[in-house]
Amino acid sequence: MQSSNYLIFVDEAGDHLLTKYPPDFSVFVLAFVIVTKAEYCDRLLPEFAKLKLKYFPDVNIIFHEREIRKAQGKFEILTDTKTRTDFMCDLSSLMQEINYKIVAVAINKMEKARDNLLTENLYELGVECWRIWLAVCRPDSASNRDTHFKTKTTK
Repeated sequence: MQSSNYLIFVDEAGDHLLTKYPPDFSVFVLAFVIVTKAEYCDRLLPEFAKLKLKYFPDVNIIFHEREIRKAQGKFEILTDTKTRTDFMCDLSSLMQEINYKIVAVAINKMEKARDNLLTENLYELGVECWRIWLAVCRPDSASNRDTHFKTKTTK
């Protein structure tokens, strides 16, 4: 089978269990970031490496939103106002320059619990929504290509 021209990165927000959620955050979100392999290799990887090395001694640092937002861990350098402003401007500019698409599936767990949803695993429902999107809006013209997904496995 021929390989797709796209890479898809998947991340979630919220707990995937239908019965487990705090009342102030009753959603589960799966976000799919879609980028061509060429864009990933030619622009995304080298440009992010430059950004990382501009602010950090290690190109392998992982950009976790919470650590950036709270200036924690390796991102403590962002407690300095000028450094934070420069970093956020550089990151924002890079995100505007890179060519990618985002598809997100948001599930209101309180609503789905009331509807007696058949699945307890919201990953299944989120991926099913993704499959519907893929069938309708597939970025590849050929529907029989393998597309590679990358999920976050560690922090």
